[in-house]
Order: sequence, then C-alpha cells, then structure tokens
Amino acid sequence: MARKLILKINILFLFLILALLSLLLNGCLKSKQVEKERKKILTEAKKETHLVEKGTEKERIKITLYFSDKQAMYLIPEEREIKKTEDVAKIALEELIKGPKDPKLFPTIPEGTKLLGIEVKDGLAKVNLSQDFKDNYPLGSAGENITIFSIVNTLTEFTSINKVRFLVEGKPLEVSGSNYDLVNQFFLRNEDIIKKLNSSGGK
Repeated sequence: MARKLILKINILFLFLILALLSLLLNGCLKSKQVEKERKKILTEAKKETHLVEKGTEKERIKITLYFSDKQAMYLIPEEREIKKTEDVAKIALEELIKGPKDPKLFPTIPEGTKLLGIEVKDGLAKVNLSQDFKDNYPLGSAGENITIFSIVNTLTEFTSINKVRFLVEGKPLEVSGSNYDLVNQFFLRNEDIIKKLNSSGGK
C-alpha cells in the first residue's frame, strides 16, 4: 500500500516537473519569437526612416536672392537652398529680409520690415510689407533702386512673376520724395543694376 502511494506521488511529481518544463520551454520560445519580431520591426522602421530622410534631402531647391554691394550701387546674386514649397516666392522674400550670408554683401531691406503677404496673379506679384518698410524707406536714387530692385529681381527669378507692385499694411506704398510713382507703378526686372562678375568669379 505504501509502495503504491509513493509510486503515485513520484508519478505526480514527475508530471508536475514535465508540466513546469513545458511551460518554461513555451515561454522561452515565445520570448525568442517576440524578440525576433521586435528586431524585424526595428529594422523596417530604420529602413523607412532612411528613405524618408533621403527623400527629404532631395526635396530642396535653390533660389537666387539679390543683395547690395559695398557701395550700394549694384546688386549681387546669392544662391540659397531651401525646402521645396508651394510658397517659394514668400520664402524667398523672407530670406531676403533676413539679409545675406556672405559677409561681403549687404542687406537691402529697411530695418524692421516684415512680410505680411504676397499675392501672385497673371504675372503680377503684390507684395504687402509692414509699416517699417515705409518708415525706414531709403530716399535717394541709389538707395531706393537697391531696395526696390533687390525685391523685384529676387521675385522675377520665378517664371510665374514678371512684375511687382508694393503695398504697406495692405495699401499702395506712398513715399514723399520718392523717384517713383509707387502708388500706381509696377516694377519690371532690372538687369542693369546687377553687378557683372569677372571671369575669376570676383565681385
């Protein structure tokens, strides 16, 4: 009787051990499977991130901005790379307002000026600027030409724009003492004010 009881206990104990081993083995396999899936997901995610970054790098364009030379007599082009956008004209003007990166070039936009908006229709760009543009507007033919045509020439780099009109706070720009009829006049591109670079690329 005692022998049978001991045998039953041993069998039960062995069954419990086998069951425990089975659970541990299943858990280990599941853990390995989970880790395998996790690594697979991470690898795919890295590939996707790389493709997105690579695509983003390609989605950049070059624009040409016009800044003043030292004598404030001529405009000199400066290329800048920006993210591709439908508002490229707006971004170009914002970059122009920021000023040149080349230390040999000089800003052309009156201090404090902000771009309030730009509307392009039928080749005409209406540029709406803040009051600072009018308050700090440079009088005198040289300074005025540099300011006006730095904007005009920058915008007419785009095929959708061939003429520019200026607004301040939504109203036609009017400056006493200006050489231009700023209220009614629109401006075409001026190639003559662009400084010609010599063969060695000097300015």
